[in-house]
Amino acid sequence: MPEITLCLPQKAIWRPTLEMYLCPIPFKIDTISTNVHVLYEQYRTMDEHRLNEEFRSWLTITYDQPSIS
Repeated sequence: MPEITLCLPQKAIWRPTLEMYLCPIPFKIDTISTNVHVLYEQYRTMDEHRLNEEFRSWLTITYDQPSIS
């Protein structure tokens, strides 16, 4: 197991600029290979959050190429 060290930041607390969520899609797409992974993602800036604006949404599709032996 790697050693993990926790310490206090050396500068002022960083405030996040985005509200972001991501998760695997909650259903299976039968025509997609098992090497393909799909995530549903949403985000909005903190200004957009304060104005109660909608999230920007998209799908991220990644492909794991099998290694050649």
